[in-house]
Amino acid sequence: MARRARAGYSHQTIPGWQTTLEQRGFVGCARHFIDCVQNQTVPETAGEQAILASAS
Repeated sequence: MARRARAGYSHQTIPGWQTTLEQRGFVGCARHFIDCVQNQTVPETAGEQAILASAS
């Protein structure tokens, strides 16, 4: 994260969205979901499990 200070305040820039989404595993999850829909297969993780995992 880059920081810039000017006239008594500090500004932090947020890294690019693609990097953030990849770091958090969202890209792989989205690809897996799309593959399951296209191939009509059961996902590795049930939706209920994903919700519980993200809540903790």
